[in-house]
Amino acid sequence: MYDVNPYPNVCVLIVNFCSWKNTIECIESLYNMEYSELTIFIIDNSPDEISVNNIVLWAENKIDVKDTQFPGLMRNEKIPIEYLVINEDDFSLDNLKDLNIVKAKENNGFAAANNILINKLVGQDKFDFCWLLNNDTVVSEECLHNLINVATSDQNEIVGSILYDYNSSSDIIQSIGGFYNPYLGMVRINKSLDRSPFVDYPIGASILISKKFINTVGGMCEDYFLFLEEYDWILRAKENDFSFSLDLHSKIYHKGGSTIVSTSKFSDFYGIRSKILFNKKFFKQSLLFFYIFFGFGYIVNRVRRAQYDRIYMYFKLLRKPLSKYNA
Repeated sequence: MYDVNPYPNVCVLIVNFCSWKNTIECIESLYNMEYSELTIFIIDNSPDEISVNNIVLWAENKIDVKDTQFPGLMRNEKIPIEYLVINEDDFSLDNLKDLNIVKAKENNGFAAANNILINKLVGQDKFDFCWLLNNDTVVSEECLHNLINVATSDQNEIVGSILYDYNSSSDIIQSIGGFYNPYLGMVRINKSLDRSPFVDYPIGASILISKKFINTVGGMCEDYFLFLEEYDWILRAKENDFSFSLDLHSKIYHKGGSTIVSTSKFSDFYGIRSKILFNKKFFKQSLLFFYIFFGFGYIVNRVRRAQYDRIYMYFKLLRKPLSKYNA
């Protein structure tokens, strides 16, 4: 039925932050796939043990997924799943279970959480691919097979996915990839299949990377905390003569924004921070235009919304772009 035989060993990497209901719904759909060589890792960035405790209860078959839009994509066989709970300091690739929950020492952002596992994968022989998957997704049954087929058909070291709107009653495309204009500091999301070859980067909600990619390019840049990590990865990949492909056939249903509200001050802070750091790293020639056009538009919009404290926040980040958010 599938082109890949035997199946490559794949680890799935999911970051959780105080959103365990989304996470167990995502895992349910992963276990509904017919893919035998699969090991799941959850990196928990939460400040408490609530998420870990509830994911463990789910693995022990003591709680179930409720209120899912896709009951047909949840696992049919409700049996306990072997799991391991371990702290970041004690984490290794030895004695793994089907489901491995790693408790991060502190929340240093999305990239740092992913790197807890990715750094362990450098130079190892256990896994052929690592699939980064947002916890607010539900995957179709043949999703991973299709991703692997794209990755192995033409030695594609990075494969992104089409994301569909989780809350839509029909298959409405949410995202195929992103465009970034460094002069305006503007991110645009492509929703058209006709323009799929021309996106700058795949969306980080679902990216399959190979062992060769990990060994050559390494983990995500941790400077950003949130936003633009995947584009940074793609540009670093290009420096090593890697390009990315998009799997246009598998379906991943994505909620989007369920953990971080895009209009929150927290999100605003790290959105500005990431763009400043990203432009300084990759688009130095655009910095003057960025400061003028992005800064002017940002200030005008915040004045219109009477968000004057965010204007101060913007100028603070211009002076110290590596500042951390303080509520």
